[in-house]
Amino acid sequence: MTTVMELALECPRCGGAFVTNAVMSCGNAGQDTDFRPHYWGTNPLPHFLHRCPLCRFVGSQEDFELHEGSTEGLPVDEAGPGAGRYADAAGLAEREGESLKTVADLYLRAGWCARVAGDEEAEQRNMGRAAAAFSRALEIGEVRQSDAAVITYLVAELHRRCGRFGDATAWFEQAASVPADEERAHWLPALLERQRRLAEEEDDGDAEIPDQDQ
Repeated sequence: MTTVMELALECPRCGGAFVTNAVMSCGNAGQDTDFRPHYWGTNPLPHFLHRCPLCRFVGSQEDFELHEGSTEGLPVDEAGPGAGRYADAAGLAEREGESLKTVADLYLRAGWCARVAGDEEAEQRNMGRAAAAFSRALEIGEVRQSDAAVITYLVAELHRRCGRFGDATAWFEQAASVPADEERAHWLPALLERQRRLAEEEDDGDAEIPDQDQ
């Protein structure tokens, strides 16, 4: 189950202090076909990032300093569904020249948070941004060879979930030609083929990875 604890942080941008919640523990079993984990209990993803209520800077706990003083009267960081802060973190990472893989991962998590919250519009918007960033990362060689097959598959699956079936089919075909590493070779081809068939059938529905030893 997800557990959180209250702590106070100081913002590296404005120097202000605020109260927020940080994840102490969480667990998951199963995942969607775009690798969104199925967490036990509350979705912890919104609490992995923190937003300064004073200047709106967003980052992980490592981006902030711990506040050692009193917390009385400090503003509170209300996490909410989390999609907005992950999207903002992705935009910040892009502006500051972080890798496209980092940007894509943040947009992907924004999409996951939106799905948990039932916000289909935000889910598809962020998944589309993730697909674009992942595909560009593949194009410029940012993705390790050992991860190329699974990232190519992920681009295809994100397009399918966004209803871009032509793009999805083309990416699934491309993914099938990329050798998977030993760790993934026993499950990725079957998953890829199943999702490719869904794209050909113009099925953009949610789907889970079948139970298997991964």
